[in-house]
Amino acid sequence: MRSCLPLPATTLTLAAPSFAQETFKLGIVTFLSGPAADSFGVPARNGAQYVIDQLNKGSAPAPYEKVGFGGMKIEPVIIDENGGATKQVQELRNLYQRDNVDAVLGFISSGDCLAVAPIAEELKKLLLLFDCGTPRIFEETKYNYVFRTASHATMDNVGLVRYMKAKNIKMDTLSAINQDYAWGQDSRADFVAAAQQLYPNVKLETDLLPKFGAGQYGTEISALVGAGSDVVYSSLWGGDLQAFILQSAPRGLPKKSQLVFSARRSRAAAARRQDARRHHHRRARRLWPDVAENRR
Repeated sequence: MRSCLPLPATTLTLAAPSFAQETFKLGIVTFLSGPAADSFGVPARNGAQYVIDQLNKGSAPAPYEKVGFGGMKIEPVIIDENGGATKQVQELRNLYQRDNVDAVLGFISSGDCLAVAPIAEELKKLLLLFDCGTPRIFEETKYNYVFRTASHATMDNVGLVRYMKAKNIKMDTLSAINQDYAWGQDSRADFVAAAQQLYPNVKLETDLLPKFGAGQYGTEISALVGAGSDVVYSSLWGGDLQAFILQSAPRGLPKKSQLVFSARRSRAAAARRQDARRHHHRRARRLWPDVAENRR
């Protein structure tokens, strides 16, 4: 899915080597469909559009009150991230080479981030990763044209284990359920590694990796209930997290095991409706600004 939101052109007074660029074209890649759209993708699109509108009107708070970027109105080109990493690689090439965007802001999926980062570097084009949590972007490769604006999942999981230890949560046995792609695999590895440091005698029992977007977890929940581990860890997020919480409560999993989640809250109204024992850990960026809502 591709949409270009028209914005009024403006005459520039900026000097340029050979031409006057009237707009700053910004590619925005986020989930507009699929299980990640409701919790992450569409809110991200809406937030981006709101900020762009404010910048284009010169209505943003100081020191960002000047119109657009350096006087250039921002022209967004919005792409649906749904479809997998191979599709996103081609979409990124199209944004740079066909749509001639000046920069791309995007990607929620860790698998997509790992796939597109080398392409931006190959083309020597600016790529800003705003959400994906894999810790393997800059830790495995050096980039000159790729940047990320948020922390990665290692702090989520190390922080969660430290919190559990500080709260004296028992974890002699552990089970896990995580999505079978980069985010889930990396999060699981970080949590287990941290747990083995602070709970050196912990035993990993049931270890599940359903596919991303599975939606139905009856078989997995039955296995987790049967294991009866002290703790069930998960990095599920978005629609998958909501589905898992809604399905696990009637089957008695929260009464059998302590559930701990490293993922962001993802509008999990389902979680708030369930009378379950849960612990969440959110990245520090989700606690800014320092207002009452973020201290709860």
